[in-house]
Amino acid sequence: MNKILLNNIKVISIKVLFIFIFIYILFFQIFGLYKLKNTSMDPSIKGGSMLLIYRLNKNYNVGDVILYKHDNKEYIARIIALEKDVISLNIDGDFITQNNNKIETYHSNVIPDNDIKYPYRVSSNKVFVAFDNRKYTSDSREYGAIDIKDIKGKVITTLTTRDI
Repeated sequence: MNKILLNNIKVISIKVLFIFIFIYILFFQIFGLYKLKNTSMDPSIKGGSMLLIYRLNKNYNVGDVILYKHDNKEYIARIIALEKDVISLNIDGDFITQNNNKIETYHSNVIPDNDIKYPYRVSSNKVFVAFDNRKYTSDSREYGAIDIKDIKGKVITTLTTRDI
């Protein structure tokens, strides 16, 4: 009887261990959750929203919303330009691509006072990011393009908002 009980405990323990390993891989290696603590992405993503991040994506496009790390802090921002793209800012703070196409703008456009010179060419293996709420300026307008290796994942959906 004890041998059967010990065998059942061993089988259950192994199953529980595999479940924990599966959950770890799923939510710490493939997907992640991130709570947006401010209004830097208003109006498209409300402050307080819980975001689902896909960590395995390595192909990014203009318009993708990403989680990245800069100066040991994590940020959510939108990719404005990819490597080798040339962008400019007009007098209203709108981004303009090398083809004279106006990139979609949001509200509170701000032209930061810093050392970034426009037109700006994005270096290889980098992307230029900006917050949708342009009054927040701690993005590529302040410190230039970020390394692709600093991207921690792509936002694939909003799970909750603060209004729920």
